[in-house]
Amino acid sequence: MTYISVSRKLRVALIVVMITIVGGVTAIFLTYRTPESTEEAEIAPVESKADISIGKVHHVSTKDGVVQWSLDAQSAEVVENGQKVILQDVAVIFYMKDGQKAYLTADKGFLRASTNDIDVMGNVILQYQNFTLETDMLRYRHKKRLVFTHEPVLISDDLSHLMADSLYFDLKSNTTHFNGNIEGFLSGKFKL
Repeated sequence: MTYISVSRKLRVALIVVMITIVGGVTAIFLTYRTPESTEEAEIAPVESKADISIGKVHHVSTKDGVVQWSLDAQSAEVVENGQKVILQDVAVIFYMKDGQKAYLTADKGFLRASTNDIDVMGNVILQYQNFTLETDMLRYRHKKRLVFTHEPVLISDDLSHLMADSLYFDLKSNTTHFNGNIEGFLSGKFKL
């Protein structure tokens, strides 16, 4: 009987040790498995060609202490070693010599850091005095203070509509030139 009871005690002890080891390994596995997978997901690098990415941008361009334009965007990515800024949800205000302002909005755009030139595209709307200009793409050349597009444009106020193949708007002289096919109707109050 002594032989059987020692054998039984040894078997029970081995089973308890095995259950304890399996339970411990399972507990360690479950405890450390979840945080590691979460950390990896948070630390994983985001693929981007941007040198810098920032949100909510405000930039003002001045010449001889006079504000030429101001730009706001929801986000910006600086690329090409700081030479180009890619903008999302762009809003620009152009300041005229006579105190008037032109308001430009677009889905996205580019700002050249060395020249302060701006190109915008996607739902482009330019509002100035009593008219609204709509197009797919618009360019601004800072040195010449020229806004232009080679895309079709629609210019309208409450009573008039004018469509053209391209447009040049000189911010210095406050003059507008239309090129290509031009059609529409003008009311007596339409003033550019």
